Order: sequence, then structure tokens, then C-alpha cells
Amino acid sequence: MLSKNEIIEKVKSGDLQSILDMDLNLKIDIEFNNELVDINAKAFEFIDDRLKSNKKIIFNATTVEPKLFKFVSNDIKKDKKFILELCIENRENYCDSSIFEFADISLKKNKEFVLEVCNYDEGGCPPSFSEFEFADTALQNDKDVVRFATLANGKAFQHANISFMSDKELILEVIPYSTCPFYCIDESLLSDKDFMMKAVTVNGFTLGFLNDDLRNDKELVLLAVKENGDSLQYVGKTLIKDRDVVLAAVKENEPAIEYADKSMLKDEQIMMYAGSWGKSLLKR
Repeated sequence: MLSKNEIIEKVKSGDLQSILDMDLNLKIDIEFNNELVDINAKAFEFIDDRLKSNKKIIFNATTVEPKLFKFVSNDIKKDKKFILELCIENRENYCDSSIFEFADISLKKNKEFVLEVCNYDEGGCPPSFSEFEFADTALQNDKDVVRFATLANGKAFQHANISFMSDKELILEVIPYSTCPFYCIDESLLSDKDFMMKAVTVNGFTLGFLNDDLRNDKELVLLAVKENGDSLQYVGKTLIKDRDVVLAAVKENEPAIEYADKSMLKDEQIMMYAGSWGKSLLKR
């Protein structure tokens, strides 16, 4: 049998199979196995099943490699409080994947719990979009849940039922804080001027998803730059030299002058609103 030090060296080198050959006393040694997981989180897959309900070891493994939650005991996969704790910890670690993928199906169907997992506490890190990805399909077809999850993380919208991709009312509700839903909405909406005029009014950056014709539509563009001056970067070539458009953009946000045609630097009123940003451009 290998000694503790020999096993540690093998785990450090990536030989995780050696864990399976450990002496029985070492296999059930909580502190030693926790040490192995600290060295290499993937060691969790190979430790004795009797330790796969130990929350300290699970926490150390899955906050590094969330997908290792696949190997925890079935009772842990039903533990709401612990799963929520792990999901929040993974947000802090900026993990893209989610342990929720391997939670018990009963939790994925539980609307109250899914809302809790997808919740975003102001001041904290937003939930992973993949948490909503693994919710039951019935909840991905629930408008209230879709709205809640998307407002917490705009990328969650891609996992909503396809019927919501053309739901104008819902889309307008969820885009003020993120343009992510626009990556998967029904393409017909992108050429719907009436809809897009409403969209750019709540998030000017949605202008960036439009075709050249609408990016050169002065009425629509003015709404976009008044909402967010930096949306001037998405304006068509004709309108970045339009005085009304550029003036509206720099009034909303001085640095927007960066995206204007150079000819606009000769306009005194525009330069007044552009402030130090305009002056720095003149020196280049």
C-alpha cells in the first residue's frame, strides 16, 4: 500500500486512480481526503462514496469544479440550503457552469426554489445563466420565471421557451439592463421599426443589432443616442456626421464624441458638450 506522502505526490502529478488503491483507513479519513481535494479538486470523483456526502469536502471540490457535484450522494442533491450556498459561492468565483445541473429533478421542478437559485441580490454577483438552463422545461415556459431569471442575468433568456423570442412585451421588460436577449430574439423584430423605437428607448445599445437601413434611420437613431450616448458607435456612416445626432449623443455622454465623424470637431456647440473628451481628440 502507498503511504500518505506517496499518494499526495501521485495526486499532485495527476494520477488520481491511485486514490482507489488506498488503504481502507485512508479511504475513510475525512481530513486526508479533504487534503487530496484541496490539491486537486478532481480527486473528489475517486474518493470513497461514504465521503461524498461530507459537505466540507463537497464544498472544496465543487467551488473549484462545479461539475463534480455529479458525484455527490443523492441526499445532498436534494439539499436545498446547501445547493443554494454552493450556487452563490460559484457566482463569487465567476464559474460559468452550475452545480444545479446535477441537483435532484424535484428541485428543478420547484418554482419557488428555482426563483431562489436565479435570484440576484443587489451588490452581489449575478447568478450563472446556466442555473436557469437546467430548470425544468415547464419553468422555462413560465413567463414569470423567464422574466425573473433574465432580469438577473440577461444570458438566461437563451434558455427560455422559443415562444418568448417574439414576445415584444417581455423583451422590452428585460432589456433595460442587458442586450443579451437580442442575440436570440425572433429576427423579424430586428426589422420592425415600431418595436425597435421602443427598444432603443430603454436600451440604446440594441441599435447595434440592426441592419444598415435602420442604423441610418435618423428618427430611431436619435432615440438611441438620447438614451445612451455611446450607442453612437453603432450609428450608420451617414449619421455619425449628422449634427443633431452627434449633439444629442454628447449631451447624454461626453465620451460619445469618440464615435462621431471628425468633421464634428469643428462644431462649437458639440465641442462645448464634449468637454475634455473633445479637446483630447483635437490634440491627436
